[in-house]
Amino acid sequence: MKVVQMMGATVYWITPYPSLLDAPPFAPNIVLMEAPDEVQEGWIYNGELKSFHAPTPPEPVEDLYQDLEMDVDHILNFSHTPPGGM
Repeated sequence: MKVVQMMGATVYWITPYPSLLDAPPFAPNIVLMEAPDEVQEGWIYNGELKSFHAPTPPEPVEDLYQDLEMDVDHILNFSHTPPGGM
């Protein structure tokens, strides 16, 4: 186990303390939790399931640009197509 600082539902910082009993007092607005050893900064805590999970990776930027490029091409081709598709 390890102790992590939470910001909302996200692990913000992994402390050097192995348990909450070993951690010194922190300011009351700092939320500390014990977490399994595999938990890393950026992981999400699900309070209903009482478990941590890795964040969902973001969509690659290249795919976003490709989608945008296809949308722009579609709009340009549509606007230059005369009525009746000729």
